[in-house]
Amino acid sequence: MRMFTSLSFLVKMIMQVFYDLKVFLLFFVILIYLFAMFYAIIDMANFVMSDDPDLRAVEASPFAPEKEYDLIPRFMAQLFIVLRISLGNFDYGSSTYMPEFGNHLYWFTFLTQATVMRVVFMNFIIAEVTNSYTCIMEVLDPVIMQERCNLINESEDMLRARFGTSIATWKHLFPKYIITRQTVH
Repeated sequence: MRMFTSLSFLVKMIMQVFYDLKVFLLFFVILIYLFAMFYAIIDMANFVMSDDPDLRAVEASPFAPEKEYDLIPRFMAQLFIVLRISLGNFDYGSSTYMPEFGNHLYWFTFLTQATVMRVVFMNFIIAEVTNSYTCIMEVLDPVIMQERCNLINESEDMLRARFGTSIATWKHLFPKYIITRQTVH
């Protein structure tokens, strides 16, 4: 996709955004781990270990909350639950089966997570993407030319790897001069 002018800009921008957000993404992963530990501590949706026989029966129901996580380890399920909540996919089903104190802890943790991860960090992501877009737009033409030069260099390296050093004698592949034209503004 880098060889097309309209798409090379997008590829470069996506690469630049991920480069700019690497520290944020690390912090985001740490927060996901932190909130997953909170949910594991309050033992959310752990129906099997309950003292109440009615709650143990919930696990056998095909419509039990978070049934989609039955085949993965419990903490991994908590990580996915936190990721889903941080992206805006809310499921409150398992909180309805919790005892009163655990339910209060769940809602406190949920509101804290929703505030921190959705409001603050999603706004930060939007600001960083906008900043990366602005930086790329300032140097758009040189970036596109640099991408094209990189593609030419990669293709020549692949030819050299395939045919060896004898490829340098092929005059029909590598021109002696490159002529560029620019419009006068």
